[in-house]
Amino acid sequence: MKRVLLLLMIVAPLIGAIDVEGTARDSAIVTPPLSMEPPLRLAFFGDIMLERRLEDVIARNGTDWLFDGVRELPDGTSLRDLDLVGANLEGAVTAGGAHGPPVYPYDFAFPPERVAAAVAAGISYFTIANNHLWDQGENGVVETRENLRLLGVGFSGDVDTRVTDHSATILERAGRRIGTVGLSGVYGALRETAVQELLREVEQQSDVVIVNVHWGVEYEHIAHPAQRRLARVLVESGADLVLGHHPHVTQGMEVIDGVPVFYSLGNFVFDQAFSEATQQGLAVRVDLRDDLMRIELLPFQSVAFQPQWRYGEDRRTALAEIADWSFGDDNLRARIRSGEFVLNRLHR
Repeated sequence: MKRVLLLLMIVAPLIGAIDVEGTARDSAIVTPPLSMEPPLRLAFFGDIMLERRLEDVIARNGTDWLFDGVRELPDGTSLRDLDLVGANLEGAVTAGGAHGPPVYPYDFAFPPERVAAAVAAGISYFTIANNHLWDQGENGVVETRENLRLLGVGFSGDVDTRVTDHSATILERAGRRIGTVGLSGVYGALRETAVQELLREVEQQSDVVIVNVHWGVEYEHIAHPAQRRLARVLVESGADLVLGHHPHVTQGMEVIDGVPVFYSLGNFVFDQAFSEATQQGLAVRVDLRDDLMRIELLPFQSVAFQPQWRYGEDRRTALAEIADWSFGDDNLRARIRSGEFVLNRLHR
């Protein structure tokens, strides 16, 4: 069985990294079939953080309300009907949302009941590898894992810069083995050899591998050269899809040797209302069938902290911006503006 390696990525820039010229391979982009009912249906969102300025919103409306605008995709498909829906969980999950040592200026923790609302909306996998997993120390890390297990949701990832057994989990979905990997390198560089070894090991056990890596420069729409360099390393290690988090704004994409790379999906449910860009995000739907990967780009806007799909001219504007921030030829940019394209994975 052909194995596919999918990566959701989030790692801070490694200053001084060599720039990489990644281009879309025209031969990989094909015309979508009229109908494609895939055996494996996936969707991915950006950052979720469920406290701080969201406290008043949750007190008024409940946590469930935060997800009401995106429980169904624009075509009417329920998130709960997809095989896997992933997001980045930005903070520790502790009883009562309790905070403990160490104390940081930006210090996140929220109770499992709030995470349960995201799960009820259809989120079935979290990457927890980011710069906020350690906010409540080692006890918070242990408690987060236990609470997510009790919620029955898939998760993977370890503390920033760590690559350990916790970094990967194999999930069974629709008769397929999905390897999920979470990585983060915000306060230091990830060891490249450790990442490569991990991916190869997970690939041997999986039909599909999804890797989340926390990366990039906050509030920048153009991917840093270090992101592009690491993306190429991951692609050369076997990746078939790369998706990113951490900049808190949407970034462009690229196709490297036939592999789609989404550098940042932006915020999903977050309290950063200080700019228009931090209240806009991107969901990516991925349908896998045989040797075809169908990609659909689904931009949304946060309204009073509730994500809502963008339609019509507003949607076209969002897709045009993503195309402008992307790397590649005119063919790829046109596909991005259309919001949908299909890649042929035969050459991988």
